[in-house]
Amino acid sequence: MKAKLRTWGLLLAFIVGGFFPQISQLSPVLPVNIVFMLGITFLGLKVPRLKPQKRHFLLVLWNVLLGVVPWGILYLCGAPILAETAFFCGIAPMATAAPVIVNLLRGNVEFTVTGQVLSNFAIAAALPILMPLIVGQVDSSLFFDVTGSVAATLALPALLAFAIRRAYPRARLWAPKLRDWSLLAWIFSLTIIAATASQKIREIGFSWQEMLPIALVSCAVCVAGFVIGYRVGYPKLKRECSQCLGQKNTIITIYLAMTYATDSPLIFLGPVFYSVFHNVCNAVQMALANREYQARMRCLEDEMRAR
Repeated sequence: MKAKLRTWGLLLAFIVGGFFPQISQLSPVLPVNIVFMLGITFLGLKVPRLKPQKRHFLLVLWNVLLGVVPWGILYLCGAPILAETAFFCGIAPMATAAPVIVNLLRGNVEFTVTGQVLSNFAIAAALPILMPLIVGQVDSSLFFDVTGSVAATLALPALLAFAIRRAYPRARLWAPKLRDWSLLAWIFSLTIIAATASQKIREIGFSWQEMLPIALVSCAVCVAGFVIGYRVGYPKLKRECSQCLGQKNTIITIYLAMTYATDSPLIFLGPVFYSVFHNVCNAVQMALANREYQARMRCLEDEMRAR
């Protein structure tokens, strides 16, 4: 039952948020939730394992290509609005909550956290170079805005977690026990994000005919990210790499699209739809991981009975 709640909770968050846009008034809670979720994850980190690997740099390269290549293809096909949509979906760095999801999947959290730091700072450095090519002139403070936001998001929960571990070393054992609480915080955050997006769509008054191509492009980029990440991490880190490349920090690119993409107000919906699709993928991953875990437990039980 708990596993089913994990899987369906992510999907239910978007349904509730979509039908009740007034929940968006709780948006000031989001930063607190992020600090709480990451703090729990960071409590259980094995610090010596936080080392960059070849796969990390390959994931960063693919992160950039995932934004630039679809943009180039769609732009050459004469669809500039869809091209910019694909760019803002693909170029988004790794999501803040990715280590939380990998923790729930019983994956290598240290690999994911290292990838998260590299991805966010690498994309923050690449955006001031790429954005003028995509949307024209941008503010010179873009790098510092994105970098500052990323640093603040990661630094506070990391400092709190390591301070708690310093004061009480056994606190590192809390992370597995608090895993479900971090998921509940993430589901609550998704509900607020969905409600905010729903309110914005209602305010502007987009039609389904306008939104459908944006949604399809967003879905295609999302699936590509998860599949490429799976192949990069195969065979031992397929879940981790899939998460690193597929689950994205769309809050950053929603802001960038709303600020700099002047061709159409539809463009910011690309990262919004992406947030829906990558959480659907997360729900599927959790269901598959739970099925695999249960099968492994049954095999162990059968071996114990045989002995």
